[in-house]
Amino acid sequence: FRRVLFRSRNDSQGIQATSLEYFSGNMAERDTYGNLSLFASLVLGILLGLLIGGIVFLGGYFQYNRYKNKLTGVNSYEELKNLMESRRWWIRKRAVEVGSQIDDRRALDLFIERRNDEDWEVRGVIIEAIAKYKGPTMMETLSKSLKDEEPENVIKTIRALGRIDDPQVKELLSEILQNSPERDIKLALAETLVDLGEGEQVVDILRTLYEKANRNIQIRARVINTLKKLGEEVMIVELLVGTVDHHSMSTRSFSYRMIGKTRSKHALK
Repeated sequence: FRRVLFRSRNDSQGIQATSLEYFSGNMAERDTYGNLSLFASLVLGILLGLLIGGIVFLGGYFQYNRYKNKLTGVNSYEELKNLMESRRWWIRKRAVEVGSQIDDRRALDLFIERRNDEDWEVRGVIIEAIAKYKGPTMMETLSKSLKDEEPENVIKTIRALGRIDDPQVKELLSEILQNSPERDIKLALAETLVDLGEGEQVVDILRTLYEKANRNIQIRARVINTLKKLGEEVMIVELLVGTVDHHSMSTRSFSYRMIGKTRSKHALK
C-alpha cells in the first residue's frame, strides 16, 4: 500500500493518517452503496413475492367464480366425495356448498372428516354445512372448530352454536368469553350470549370493547346495538357522550349521529 501511494518512507509516515482516512472513507462509501443495493434487492424481492401471490390469489378467485356457475348441484354422495378429493381449493369449497343440500347422512360424516382442510375458506363452508344438521351431538361436533386458526371461522362456529337449543352451549360460550383475547371473537361471543338471554355477564365487556375500539366505527355500532337489546340506555348515552371529543372525526360524527337517535334529555343537552 505504501509503495504504491508514496515515493519514500518519510512521505509515507508524514501523510499516512490522511491517506488512511481517505481509504477508510472510500470503503465506507462502498459499504453504503452495498447496503443500499442489498435493501433495494430486498424490497424488489418482497414486491415480486406480493405480485406472484396476488396473481395466484386472483387466479384462484376467478376459477372459483367460474366453477361456481358451472357446478350447481351434486346428485349423490359418491360425486360429492370425488369432488372433495380435488387438489384445488375452489372445487372443494363449491362441492361443500352444493353438497350440503343432498339428502344423505353420510355427507355429514364426510364434512366432519374433512373439517381440518388446509384451506381456511373450505373449512369455513364446512362449518356452515355441519351447522345445517340437527342432532344431540352437534354441539360437541361444532365446538371442535372453535380452535380453528382463522378468527372468521371461529366466529362462524360461535354463530352456529348459538342456534343450538342446548343449555351447555351457554356455559361453553361463557367460558370462552372470559379467556378469548381476540376482540372480534369476544364481540361475537357477547352478541351470541345476549341472543341466548345471557346478557348480564357481558355488559362490562361491551363497555371495554367500545372504549378500546379507537377509530373502528363498526365495532362501536355493534356494541351500541347489543346494549340496546339489553335495555342499557343509560350506558349507551354515557359511552356516546364520552366519545364526542374523540380525536377521530369519524368517531365524533358517529357519536353525534347516535346521540341524535336517542330520547335522552341529558344526551341531547
